[in-house]
Amino acid sequence: QQQQQQQQQQQQQQQLFPGGPVPFLQNPLNSLYWNFQYPAQAVGGILPASGIEAIYRADESSLSLGGLAHHHLPVHQNHPHHHHPPVDSSDDEDGDYDDPNRPSRTLLRLVEDHHWVAALQRIATHPRETQQVGIQGRTPLHVACDHDAPPALVQALLSAWPEGAERVGTSHMNPLHITCSSPHASVDVVRVLLAGCGDSLVITGAKDVDGDTPLHAACRCAAPMDVLVTLLQANPITVTWKDYEGLNPLMRLWVRYFVLVGEQIISNIKEPRDLNEDLVEAWEKSLLLLRVMSAMERRPGGSGCVVGGDSGGSASDRQQGQQQRLQQQHPFRTVHAASSVDCPRCVVRIARVLFPGELLRRDEYNRLPIHIAAAAPVYAVHDLRGEGFTIDDAMFDDYDPNVPPEQGVAPVVNRRPPPQREKKESQSKYKEPSVIDILLGGASAAAAERGPHGQLPLHVAIMRGKTLDEGVQALVEAYPDALTAPDNQTNLYPFMLAASVGRGRGDCTTIFALLRAAPDLVHMALNGKQREDPDDTREKTPEL
Repeated sequence: QQQQQQQQQQQQQQQLFPGGPVPFLQNPLNSLYWNFQYPAQAVGGILPASGIEAIYRADESSLSLGGLAHHHLPVHQNHPHHHHPPVDSSDDEDGDYDDPNRPSRTLLRLVEDHHWVAALQRIATHPRETQQVGIQGRTPLHVACDHDAPPALVQALLSAWPEGAERVGTSHMNPLHITCSSPHASVDVVRVLLAGCGDSLVITGAKDVDGDTPLHAACRCAAPMDVLVTLLQANPITVTWKDYEGLNPLMRLWVRYFVLVGEQIISNIKEPRDLNEDLVEAWEKSLLLLRVMSAMERRPGGSGCVVGGDSGGSASDRQQGQQQRLQQQHPFRTVHAASSVDCPRCVVRIARVLFPGELLRRDEYNRLPIHIAAAAPVYAVHDLRGEGFTIDDAMFDDYDPNVPPEQGVAPVVNRRPPPQREKKESQSKYKEPSVIDILLGGASAAAAERGPHGQLPLHVAIMRGKTLDEGVQALVEAYPDALTAPDNQTNLYPFMLAASVGRGRGDCTTIFALLRAAPDLVHMALNGKQREDPDDTREKTPEL
């Protein structure tokens, strides 16, 4: 059954992403990425020796390790030789725990108290207790993930109740959400959850009350890089999804660093040495997310549209081969990718600083980054200086469960602050330079370069509905001659293009500014009118 489930998941992935989802995740191009795969052994059945030993070593009760010699026993078999705290049913308000018809919270209590060995034996003798629901709607699997339980214990909980991986509490967080919501998130636990659930696409695509997927949660709480890679391997399309505040995982990642590092430092990165240790970490994760976002945009349909396809036919094989050959022939270009996708402006600035040579380098489609930015949609600007994250959250996330709390200080239980944070006030007053402005700040000569269809960046930007503040003004200042150059596709001047976009709803300010900046076009029109009708002596000004 598990093999059939894995085959179904692979077929579903192939239907979602014909030709393979993100090839570089399976075959990393450099040392920043690793090829993590799900564990080969089955989730149920017999735990490996190392798993049992890890449970003993992590157990916080007063245990001896004398029972380790019996770690070869199956999960669902009692361990009579293991020394563990006795379970006394008389001290619990739920009554007799040996009665299968009565609910019991013993397993919940054992997991909450980090008594992993006793919990493992309880799972073997009372597997139904894995379905018990405690406070905030959390099951033992939720609690185990929240308390950094050993992967083998999580595996035992899933083996007893695989459906538990999809259950959510009052905050709509499933166990994968909780695992990823920590800077100490265990990639081994993530792999166990993905391999042991019914459908990895379901749990990786689930949203909590904030609209966060597990990938959002991992980015919000600074989960390790290998956790991000594993989540992206399981369901790469989530990198394009937005939470209820309109932020994708890459934006959510930078909210944390805007709070920890500060806007002033991030906004004044002029050279590579300006990146401190925190920003280097942020950039490595950003590069990973950026590459996957670019891959999702380039696949058939683009922009996160799901497309179908034959997963086993020769056409699919040919398509996969073409994509792999294209990737080998044309390496990933950071500035081009940042100019195309919906990412924070700081990512574009850092890419420009780290890869200045790409500003005037054309891609396989004969495009410069400025051409890509001009043709890209007008993405909303987000204030990342504290959207759903505060300095208290950073201190909260830095809690290390392996460090004993100080005397009199209660340990932190939850991995992240309660959801449903208050949303910030309107961001209408928040301004950021456009992507076009940022690119021209590094290579203004790009404004005079024509694209693959012979169009200037100014023509393309206007046709995509961009206004003065969205890069048109910067393009005019960088290359004023474009004002009097007609577009080779429509034969219209820039001010005409601005008046023709949006079905008659062009931006009047942009139209007037373009026309005022090129008065010779008005003189040309008047002179042309006079040549057409020299006998017409009517005053021309009222007509204008």
